[in-house]
Amino acid sequence: MDPASPEKEPSEESTRESLIGISQLVPEKVVQPDLVSNSSASAAAAANPEVGDGGAVEEHRSKLISISYTESPDAQSPEFENAK
Repeated sequence: MDPASPEKEPSEESTRESLIGISQLVPEKVVQPDLVSNSSASAAAAANPEVGDGGAVEEHRSKLISISYTESPDAQSPEFENAK
C-alpha cells in the first residue's frame, strides 16, 4: 500500500513529528522596520501628549471624556420614564 493512501491513518508518532517540524519552521513573512517604528511613535505620542501630535491625542481624549459624561438617549425616553 502507498503511505500517502487515504485508507491508512498516520501513526501518532508520525503526526507528532510532523507537528514538531511545522512548529520549528521560520515564518516567511518578516516584519518591516518602518511599520514597527510608526507604531512605536504612535504609542509614544499617546503616552506623552507633549511629544509628537499631542494636540490630536488630547482632542480625542477630550471627545471621549465628553461622550462618557452625556446621558444615554434611552435614559431620556418617555417610554422608560413611564416604566419606572
